[in-house]
Amino acid sequence: MATIFVDVDATGINNGSSWGNAFTDLQSALAIAGASDDIWVAEGTYLPTTDGDRDISFVIPSGVEVYGGFEGNELFLEQRDFEENVTILSGNIGANTAGDNSHHVSNSKFKN
Repeated sequence: MATIFVDVDATGINNGSSWGNAFTDLQSALAIAGASDDIWVAEGTYLPTTDGDRDISFVIPSGVEVYGGFEGNELFLEQRDFEENVTILSGNIGANTAGDNSHHVSNSKFKN
């Protein structure tokens, strides 16, 4: 089991290995995640795509757990504060109108 880190503001080498080297987009983490992996996502807004393709959504692989609400320095899951550090998965991929949003943001169930 591995923990993969995502932080839209990360400035390291963006390989998901730590908060300092977190991926800056959730899709990159989902692409390498395997069963029993956790993905920790720091506060911020994450889009399923930046190219305007309305059919792209976040697809969470079976057995992968995705947790939001991190500030970006936590060592343990219990340290996150998802009320203070809001993590948003948004389908607003276009020019801020409903006509160019993603059809589905995710195909998965979420839990706190």
